[in-house]
Amino acid sequence: MTYRLLLASLLLASVGLSARADSVFVRGREKPAVGEVKSEDAKAVVLTVKKTDETIPSLDVIDIHYESVGPASLRLAGGAYKIAKDADKEANDTSDPTKRKAALSTAIAKYAETLKGMTPQKFAARNIEYRIAMLTLKQTMTEQLGTAKALAKLQEFRERYPNSWQIIQVMPLIAQLQVDAGDTAAAEKTYQDMAEMETLPPDVRRDADMTIVQVLLRAGKIDQAQKKLDGLAKKAGGNPAFASRVKLASAEVLVAQKQLDKAVPLLQQ
Repeated sequence: MTYRLLLASLLLASVGLSARADSVFVRGREKPAVGEVKSEDAKAVVLTVKKTDETIPSLDVIDIHYESVGPASLRLAGGAYKIAKDADKEANDTSDPTKRKAALSTAIAKYAETLKGMTPQKFAARNIEYRIAMLTLKQTMTEQLGTAKALAKLQEFRERYPNSWQIIQVMPLIAQLQVDAGDTAAAEKTYQDMAEMETLPPDVRRDADMTIVQVLLRAGKIDQAQKKLDGLAKKAGGNPAFASRVKLASAEVLVAQKQLDKAVPLLQQ
């Protein structure tokens, strides 16, 4: 009897240890990086793998599956977190609209249940809120509903977690929803906020600055777009790739102004 109890204890300990491994899905890698998330912010996620820290740029992070969610009953079969993750995966994988609709509803509900029942865990809880916001957006698109609810969820996440790795994905989605709704002024403000956020990587801030030009052009504000480009041209400095993007955007402005004779040389460059 003592031997059986000891064996059971060892098995449970083994399950507990393996369950604490977090999986970071990284752009360009076939398999996720597995370890323990040590820290994360808008610039990088630090993952401890076999006592060695690996720094992964937040821009390269696709998703993170946090397995530090407790109590353990949430992660086991029948637990809210396990059901939510399985439904989340099914919603992404299935081609059946009916199954996708049901899976989205289940995932959102069970992630919300997980938040209420889990022990405090900052990174995992934050990502669950992110998943709820993203799934709410997917549900909106799947069922062709209005985007107000999804936008509110994303805005709430943005306000609460401005220095999270997820913010790089959240803010452009907010801006795109604003553009789709015809609110180009709000989208311009969102991208301008991104361009001014010192917590974001320089490349992300530059991209946001460039995207403002596209938003201004879409709104028919050609003079403002040109003024913005003039400022970006000065910032380009010794960055040939960025300077090239500025020229391309300048050509788009000229095309919008029907000055094709000036646009063609820039495109040729």
